[in-house]
Amino acid sequence: MITYSRWDPSTGDYDYFESNARPGLNDDLPVPQLPPTTQLGVPSTEAGRPLPADARYIGRGEEAVGVIAKSAATKSLSGTGSEMASPWLVGVAAFAAGVVVAMRFGK
Repeated sequence: MITYSRWDPSTGDYDYFESNARPGLNDDLPVPQLPPTTQLGVPSTEAGRPLPADARYIGRGEEAVGVIAKSAATKSLSGTGSEMASPWLVGVAAFAAGVVVAMRFGK
């Protein structure tokens, strides 16, 4: 059996899964296929291994255990609609921009 951990950005915890798959000789797993890289590399949410079809949920925790699986949130950081653009973050950015404009042009 192999244990997989998949990061859940909505909670900040890892979801744990277990699969009946057996590792290969010398515990070598196949090399994961990564998406094309950017100048910053590959986002960590896209860098894990895919969960096997027989993987079943067994729990949740603050630390990764076993093999790191690709996150369920796989939107690219370079595209629009990224998880990074949460309503809270947009509000903070708008407030900061307003402060900068007020300081620069307000007298």
